[in-house]
Amino acid sequence: MFVSNEARQKKTRRTTLIETEVQRVAANLASEQVMRVSWKRFCKAHEEYTRWEAFVLWVTAIVEAEGGPSASLLRVLRRHCADFIEQANQTREPELLALRLHEWIQDRIFGYAKQEGWLDALHFYGVRGPRCEGAWAYWEYCEREWKDKRRPTYPGFETWWRSAQNYNLFPKVTAARAAHVVDTYVDWMAFAHWLRPLMGANLKSPIEVARELQRRCPEFAPEQLTGRPKQESWQSFVEHIEDRFFSKVNRQRWFDYVREKTYNHPRHVRTIAYSDRWVQQWSSDPTLPYPRFPQWRQAADDFIEKFP
Repeated sequence: MFVSNEARQKKTRRTTLIETEVQRVAANLASEQVMRVSWKRFCKAHEEYTRWEAFVLWVTAIVEAEGGPSASLLRVLRRHCADFIEQANQTREPELLALRLHEWIQDRIFGYAKQEGWLDALHFYGVRGPRCEGAWAYWEYCEREWKDKRRPTYPGFETWWRSAQNYNLFPKVTAARAAHVVDTYVDWMAFAHWLRPLMGANLKSPIEVARELQRRCPEFAPEQLTGRPKQESWQSFVEHIEDRFFSKVNRQRWFDYVREKTYNHPRHVRTIAYSDRWVQQWSSDPTLPYPRFPQWRQAADDFIEKFP
């Protein structure tokens, strides 16, 4: 049947719109769920989830290369996923095995997150971080390499994981390096949000704030936070941070990636939610003591939103 170019374009646009809407709904759900648990607890589960995602990719890579689970792989699965081994023995299709293993991990390893209502957030943020992206990129590399060059043995998971973290997401930029830079930018954005109530206000910065600002950004005077519109003050400070601490990343042309990963980072999402609450509280009563940054950051990490 003939399909016109116009019809194809309309179908593509509809698909894109649907995908965008699905992503928006998933992001909103994740941002709500991540507020149901403290950052310390979520962070620990998030790191573990990323490694399990990589474990599934490692298993899949070997199954694809061997045409099914090898004896050595079955021994590993028996040790780490004992009651999954029967499914592994019965399944030789890599995609189906990966799907069942992924379901087993979510049910058995992260069942507590599912029960407490934040498993979707764990998955949403877990698969979007640089470390997981490094695992995906390295899996694609192994899929190509192992397909044409069958080997007598395959690297164990820990070796494979280290190689994945050392795999380049950008020229001369490993996944581990990208993750570190994103975490650093998340920290700086938290510092900027701590200062947010003072931006554009005709108030003198508290002594502790001025000292912390001087320690972290000696070239940026506290007076630059005030006396201008709030958005202008905010933009000026963020630009200062980026120029001072991320100029090399910008020159290497992957700073847009850092920004995008930061805006979808679970700790940053939590910080924004807490910052909005804190700004509202402090603006209504500027006589409240201004917390030191470590105290404010800890409060943001501990903050839990109660949902009906």
